[in-house]
Amino acid sequence: MPESGLTFDDNALLKAREGAEHTGLPTVADDSGLAVDVMGGMPGVFSARWSGRHGDDDANLDLLLGQVGDVPDDALTASFVCSAALALPDGRTFTAHGRMPGRLVRARRGSGGFGYDPIFVAAGTRRRTPS
Repeated sequence: MPESGLTFDDNALLKAREGAEHTGLPTVADDSGLAVDVMGGMPGVFSARWSGRHGDDDANLDLLLGQVGDVPDDALTASFVCSAALALPDGRTFTAHGRMPGRLVRARRGSGGFGYDPIFVAAGTRRRTPS
């Protein structure tokens, strides 16, 4: 199903409602992405397709790193944002939100991550990361 919403709530609700309509069962769905403060919260709901190719993690990372290339390190604050939605067969819906603040680093690190994990460091993380 296309994620055609303009907010994380919109996309989570689209998916949850579709599940509830097709199954007749309560359905939980989510939408999440990276919100970079200096970019006004983008890539936001467009995180998975920021480079124009849905799910191309390397292209998305390369584009984002290029876009913040001249931003000072101390201004590279960002958050992972998630909206979860519950749709009930009777049409009622509920949403909940989460946000993990942190910052971006300029070089990929780690292994086994996906999406923007290689360049995001959560606030309070004690692990030393390259800058």
